[in-house]
Amino acid sequence: MMADAHYFFYHTACFNDPTISDEVFNQICFSDCYIYGKSTGNTRIEGLWYQMISRTTEQWILFFSALEADGWFREDLASDQVILVFIFMPILRDVISDWVEDHNAMPIRPQRHRSLHVPGIPNDLYRGGPNAPKHGFDFDHDLHSELERQVLDYGTSFPYP
Repeated sequence: MMADAHYFFYHTACFNDPTISDEVFNQICFSDCYIYGKSTGNTRIEGLWYQMISRTTEQWILFFSALEADGWFREDLASDQVILVFIFMPILRDVISDWVEDHNAMPIRPQRHRSLHVPGIPNDLYRGGPNAPKHGFDFDHDLHSELERQVLDYGTSFPYP
């Protein structure tokens, strides 16, 4: 599912990028968006998730667990769900976004034997900078509007009645 979504975004971004030739565009395939292999090959991303959890989100997990254990949060109460969604979720988004921004400001070291590896500072690589060409792509407002329209067609009642 994630590979399919990644393929859709990548394909759409490339379709709207006039610098990509038709020949290169026609070679884009679904298998470019995932890697076959054992999950033991995911140790880098799992290590990154561990860092994020241990440094940022674990305190929130413990906090919400304590609230629930002490009877201060009940999943079946609409008022508790509203507080979670409209008070705590924006706070969590900010905390996690800050962690991502800080983490993406640290350089990725060069790695031999990896043909598609691009070393450098992720923020600079994505946005472009004085010492790095841009590897990311601009936000496509039309595509975002279209995807948002499609998502709204699914309805907004979940998880609320």
